[in-house]
Amino acid sequence: MVVFTNGVFDLLHSGHVQFLRYAKTLGDMLIVAIDSDTSARRLKGPGRQAQIVGWDVCVILTPQATKFVNVAALTRLTGHPVRSEYKRPEEPDVLPQADAVVALPLTFNTLNKWALGISDTLALGLLCEHTGRKTPIVAVPGVTTASGLDTHPAFLRGMRLLRKYGVHLLYNPAAYPPRNEVPDEVILETLHRLTGTR
Repeated sequence: MVVFTNGVFDLLHSGHVQFLRYAKTLGDMLIVAIDSDTSARRLKGPGRQAQIVGWDVCVILTPQATKFVNVAALTRLTGHPVRSEYKRPEEPDVLPQADAVVALPLTFNTLNKWALGISDTLALGLLCEHTGRKTPIVAVPGVTTASGLDTHPAFLRGMRLLRKYGVHLLYNPAAYPPRNEVPDEVILETLHRLTGTR
């Protein structure tokens, strides 16, 4: 019997080895297809690329965003708990202090609340705090072209305010249609330029 599997094996770890050993026990021949770089970026996102170049990546989500990602997989990938809720004051902070922030994809709602200083979620609270601290921030709005939200006065005002606050916005939907899908390399290059790192 032939057994087929595929995956992103950009950094082989013990979990991959265990999985492949188990897959081999299921048949006489094991065929392993390795996902392309494009597929790996889509599946693992800029956080993975940032780890490869030496960043310690932590993920903070809005409560709504938890519905669209695999929190357990992100926790395994980063080695840090994924947070979306405020901790109690007596609880220790389990994440390291950020040297820089990448906020993506920023929804219409999150971008506008952040620009107004509304911090009704952990993610917004941290964005507001880091804006006040002048932490280098790269923000990537993920608003669909011609949706009406991309031309809404509040969205345009929000982007102007965030730029005024020193946030570096990567927003060029004509170059990255349809949702301003900026490539990981561009995000990381911008982050490196803002932080003076390589």
